[in-house]
Amino acid sequence: MRVHKHTVITTNESQPVLDKHNACPQARSVITTNELQPVLDRHNACPQACSVITTNEPQPVLDRHNACPQARSVITTNEPQSVLDRLNACPQARSVITTDEPQPVLDRHNACPQADCHHN
Repeated sequence: MRVHKHTVITTNESQPVLDKHNACPQARSVITTNELQPVLDRHNACPQACSVITTNEPQPVLDRHNACPQARSVITTNEPQSVLDRLNACPQARSVITTDEPQPVLDRHNACPQADCHHN
């Protein structure tokens, strides 16, 4: 799968965590996930899915999201809207951010008023 060069994924995971993740041959991005492999396989089978992370949130929403102090794993993108539209048009693209953060961390994140886009 080709990862689009304009998709930027940022995270404050420690470098050892990223190193372990990136050492896995199945790891296609620096974001870890607790999605089941069949879900990822269906998503990655879509020719428009340039990354296992897709979003159609406009930049102002992403900016507010990234301003949230509870947002430990932050997704940013400078993809043009046309690219995001194609990504999100894929029936397998669930347009969610998945993470291996424990549920209490996700709950705190989703409780933040700046986190307009809730992650399942």
